[in-house]
Amino acid sequence: MRLPLYKLLSYLGLIPFIVCAVGLFVFDAPADNPFFAIIQLLYSGLILSFLSGMIWSHALPLRRPLPTILSMVPSVASLFVLAAALISDTYDWALLFFCLGFIAMYVLDKMFIEDSWVPVDYLRLRLILTAIVSGSLFLSAAAFWV
Repeated sequence: MRLPLYKLLSYLGLIPFIVCAVGLFVFDAPADNPFFAIIQLLYSGLILSFLSGMIWSHALPLRRPLPTILSMVPSVASLFVLAAALISDTYDWALLFFCLGFIAMYVLDKMFIEDSWVPVDYLRLRLILTAIVSGSLFLSAAAFWV
């Protein structure tokens, strides 16, 4: 059985999250060398903005302001969190923010994406991806506390 392209790309997109989380634990003192944390923050901001844009494209035709505004909040918040983390070196809190951001995006997906617009198993796939991404981000934040 061949894996559909959207699933293959989704699973491949997990690789940077997992590699960065493992990298923060393998290399000692992530606070002294936050390379993996910075890469993970930048990648998280990029993916969270992409997901936000997907929801925005589904919320826009509803012609109601609340869904449209809610779909834009994660992208705007990501920019502020990235800037704050890079300026103040608070990578652990930024990683936790993105962890919660991906969970919030899943909730927004459930609210705004109609089943007819996406494959039948899309929300199940998103749940699996969200669990792995959020777990990786949480573990990355925990690397700063150990």
